[in-house]
Amino acid sequence: MTDMFKMNDGDYVKLANNPSYFVVSKYNETSTDPVDAAIKIVGRDTFGLDRRDVTSYEFINNSTISKVSVWASFDGGALTGAHGYPDNVLFYGNETPAKELPTIPAKKYLGEQVLYNNTPNKSATSSPLNSGMALVIIILGLFAGIFLVQSKL
Repeated sequence: MTDMFKMNDGDYVKLANNPSYFVVSKYNETSTDPVDAAIKIVGRDTFGLDRRDVTSYEFINNSTISKVSVWASFDGGALTGAHGYPDNVLFYGNETPAKELPTIPAKKYLGEQVLYNNTPNKSATSSPLNSGMALVIIILGLFAGIFLVQSKL
């Protein structure tokens, strides 16, 4: 994939089921919040008729912590006029029934998973840090994925 595109700060890459149909653009043209932007970007794409769930993964990585926060939404063609049905979503043993998933662009926070935590004390987390962030969106039955890059939070 690195031969196909290079991502810079603020970029997103939207990959359809066929990687040759990728799109590179700036996510902040849609929203300043990368999670909201990703949901709107995939929700407005007209590819795919059977629109299902959107699962958003925000990866935060800096010198003190690496964690993934997760949200879920139901697409259902809300922004395109297509159709679809939601699925139950399972996150670390907690099941969210399909009927509880909000329709995009709204989202439901499912939780987070800390991958690495090297915080020596509470004062370290209160100071602003340069941090890397990447967001991956997986949409069942629509795209292979969408990737966003933001170097600072």
